[in-house]
Amino acid sequence: IGSDTTLPMVTGYYWAKVSHGVCSIWSDTVYVKITGKTSNTDYNGEGLNTQATKSTFSFVLSGQDQILEDLEIIFPDSTAGKTASTISVVLIEQGQFGAMANATYVDQYVWRASGLDHVIKAGVPYKIEITTDLLQTVLFKPDLIPFSEPDGLVSITAGEYKENGTTVSGVLPYVNFLFNASIGIGENQLKTRVYPNPVKEIIKIEVDGHASIELSDLSGRIVLSSEIYNIGQLDVSDLPNGLYLYRIYNSKGTSKGKFVKE
Repeated sequence: IGSDTTLPMVTGYYWAKVSHGVCSIWSDTVYVKITGKTSNTDYNGEGLNTQATKSTFSFVLSGQDQILEDLEIIFPDSTAGKTASTISVVLIEQGQFGAMANATYVDQYVWRASGLDHVIKAGVPYKIEITTDLLQTVLFKPDLIPFSEPDGLVSITAGEYKENGTTVSGVLPYVNFLFNASIGIGENQLKTRVYPNPVKEIIKIEVDGHASIELSDLSGRIVLSSEIYNIGQLDVSDLPNGLYLYRIYNSKGTSKGKFVKE
């Protein structure tokens, strides 16, 4: 964008600060674009600059059961001393403890809680609690809850955070669900590995046997496609930075996920 300007809606994978339609600041590593959608949802919304120490959100999985392997938490603001901060993630299934992991620093915006390895059952309500000692976080306030992510796999049903003892509803962190593979019979049965994530140039794909892969942007437009056998790779260096969806499929099933091009 280059300078302050009046915009009807600003969206990017990380954040932009908008007040009364005016974009005043934004992440210097995000390629912001003007659109009718927010960064990781199908609905409009805004980023809120908060002092939240604890945020929670509820979600429901569609389709087949999946294994939630990792959860990425995106903190759009870059603050000094961030690498030494503590961020914990707790998964709650129907009011009962499900799994817990401490998130590790990936880069100045992304933290990853690895090793959750919990079976997420389709149609069952879950809650995730994120606790941090960061002094400042940017959270997402959608115009409408519930909403579904672009691939339709996860529906967010509620969100809230606590700041100075006060609970604020309808707000949640920016997150990226990293499912390993589905279990059972049906779509998403295919076991794959896609890495690195985020990626700058070459993304590698591992799959059992022959498969097709399609990469699409958040509007659903296919930007790259290819055939692979066991191990393959795609050059994504020419793609604009941002969040993309992948779909890998063969006669055994389908695997879907997301990755960040930076």
